Order: sequence, then structure tokens, then C-alpha cells
Amino acid sequence: MPMINRALLTLLFASAVLCASLPALGEFTPMEWRSLKSQVSGTIRDVSGAPLADAMVTGSGTEWSSDGLDGQQKTFETYTDSLGNYRLTLPAGADIASVQHPDQRNFPRAELLIQGPIAPGEHRADFRFQLIHVHGRLLGGDSRPARQGLVLYYPTPTSPICGTGLPQASVRNGSFDFTLQHPTSMSLVASLSTQPFGVPNVYKVIQINGDTTITIQVGGIPVVGTIRTIRGCAVLPLAHATLSVQGTDFIGEVQTDASGQFRTSVTKGTYRWTVRGANSEFQARARPDSTVIASPSNIGLLYDAVRWMGRVRDAESGEGLDSIWVQAYSENYNAGGARCITGARGEFEMFVPRGPTFDLVLYDYAIPRMAIPVNVTPEQVDRVYARVHRRTIKGIPANRDSTFEFTMKPMER
Repeated sequence: MPMINRALLTLLFASAVLCASLPALGEFTPMEWRSLKSQVSGTIRDVSGAPLADAMVTGSGTEWSSDGLDGQQKTFETYTDSLGNYRLTLPAGADIASVQHPDQRNFPRAELLIQGPIAPGEHRADFRFQLIHVHGRLLGGDSRPARQGLVLYYPTPTSPICGTGLPQASVRNGSFDFTLQHPTSMSLVASLSTQPFGVPNVYKVIQINGDTTITIQVGGIPVVGTIRTIRGCAVLPLAHATLSVQGTDFIGEVQTDASGQFRTSVTKGTYRWTVRGANSEFQARARPDSTVIASPSNIGLLYDAVRWMGRVRDAESGEGLDSIWVQAYSENYNAGGARCITGARGEFEMFVPRGPTFDLVLYDYAIPRMAIPVNVTPEQVDRVYARVHRRTIKGIPANRDSTFEFTMKPMER
């Protein structure tokens, strides 16, 4: 699984709409306001400055009973006339009034006219729509226009955001375009993939005040390196491994060749490296713990691991058990682990990060792949399908190469 940069942490609950919502102020309306009205009126103009007809003006507030003791939250609306004029009657103390452009394709969000609580009486609220055009250029690590890519964009949040559905702009021959309704600070996640948050990607925050052209480069600083691992007394290249590159504003992924070498391109920053095998038979951070990259660099990395191998047998027959999931796991160590599936004679082999203490979790992976209903536990599924009971061996220190023999008790039917 790719590592997550600051952009992805910000977007872990990604959405175009901030979770924070306007407070419902109606219930705090002063008693002396509850029989009164607020009148909001004004003129709405289009981008060109011309009067805008058929724009929907809405407001929300609490409509109170005659004695002012019971209230019901309601939404009120009206439309601008041919001269762009409107007049909206709201209960005094209303929460908000806003306007929605009739062209919702280019103006998807309503704009604020007046923020509540709206006092009794007359209020003037004019508004002119804006449409800011942003043209972008996306470059790859070689500084050439990207043949494809995707740019996610959203107003830079001041608090966590939630949901899904961030707006996105596709990249064609290095170009992308999008529009904004008003000046703002924009967060952009640009990748050379056509999938959201594809790797490599880069995170940028750009203040946009008007029509503009921006350039984003994914990478740009060449990096070459080698990953090695310790096997007994020898230091050997780590071939055909996947290296994840995590920086403050950039993430990437690259494969090592048969000699453990790799090439990538990053942005300026501080990076951590995670290496994993093709089948996750190893996964952990490589050393050094972090690397500062500001110019073309040659990086030497080391993945220090111990080799755990052995066999899993049936406790009654002594026969090797194929398709047993074996996982080295630790709640106190989140920088990696290892897992594998036993072969035809119950044999397994994996490489576990040296130093931590792990639990080994074993269970039958030959169970048919199936969706488990929410009211059914994995143990209940085991009783129907598994050949053997689950087993956990706790507290094995990963300080040296080791060979194990495990038995698993057959499931009673």
C-alpha cells in the first residue's frame, strides 16, 4: 500500500465540503424578535456586470408560533427578476441568505449574501458573480509535459474535511484547466496517474486571486540508489523489491532491479523509505530513517532483516499444511512486518525487520473467499470452512535467523 504524504493525510476523509456547518441560531432568537421579519433585497449581477435573471436566493430560519414558544426551521426562496433584483422575506434572526447562479455547471456552489442572525428590518445585499479561469501545466520528473495525469483541487481547509467527491481536472498533453468562483487558497494534488492519488504525486498550496497559469512538476530532482539487505554475514542487493518514497509534499514508488538499484525523481524535501517484497514477504522502513534531498543524489539504503522459515503441520497427522497464512505482527511496531502463505508441504519463508518483538498469527487461507455478514464472526466462518483452528504464537524477538516448526489442531466437525 503506498505511503501517505501530508496531502493524503489532509485528504484521508476527502471531500469538497468542510465538515463544519453553520450553527442553527434560530433557537437563540431573542423573544422580542420572534414576531418580526427581516427583509433582504438587492441586485445580483453576472460575471460581466449585467443583471442576472432567474438566480435563486434562499435563506433559512426559524418560523415561530404566535406566542413565540414553538418554532420550526424552514427554508425560504425567491428568484431574481429580469433586472436582477430580488426581495426575500425571512423570520427575524434567520441564519443565512445565499444566492445560486442558474448556470450550476460553471457555478456549482451557492454564494453567501448575508450571515445571520439577521436582525429585524431592511437589509441590502448586492452580489456580482466571479469566474476565475485557471490554466495549468503538469510536468513530469524530466521537465517535459506529462502525457496524462489527474489534478485534484479544493479550497485549502482550516479544519479536517470529510466525505468524497473532490473536483478533479484531467491532464492532456501536459495541460489542465478548471474554474473557481472567487479568489482563494487552493490545495492541489497532482499525479501522473489517471486515478485519484495515484503515484507519483505532489501536493501544492497555491493562492489564486484571478485568471492565472500555474505550473506543477511531479518530481524534478533525479535520485539513484541501491538497497541492500543483510543475510548472515553477507550484505546482498535487495532485488525486485518495491520502494515507497514518502516526503512532506511528494510520494512515489519505484522497483529495484536485479542488482538492487533504483532510479526515481522527487521534489526538494526530507524523505523516508519503505521497502516491500512482491508478495509482502517483507515490509519495513529502510535505513537511514530519513534523507534530505535538495539536489541530484545517490542514496544507499539498508533493509536489516532476519530470515524466518519453517513448516506448518497438522497436529494429528503430521502432514504439512498448504495455504496457511503466516503473519508477523506487532501492535507496538507500525513500520513493517511480514507475511506469507505456506507451500504445498507447509513450508514458509519471510524476512522480518530486525529488532522488534512480533506475534506470529496463523490461520487457514484455503477458506473460500467470501463476504462475511456483519453478524457473523471470522471464528464462525472458521468452524464451517477451516481445516484447522487459528493459532497465535506471541512474543518472538526478531534478533536472528530462525527456523520454526508449528502444528495446528484440526477443526472438529
